[in-house]
Amino acid sequence: MFAIRARRKTVTEKDFLDAVNKVTKGYQKFSATPKYMVYN
Repeated sequence: MFAIRARRKTVTEKDFLDAVNKVTKGYQKFSATPKYMVYN
């Protein structure tokens, strides 16, 4: 998902770390964020 946004075909370790950080921040702010993440 994040590699597609960056217009790259390969997913690097940084992409996974950014994804984890984004989800953890989402849990802190909104409880419904993971549901929205699925549709993004």
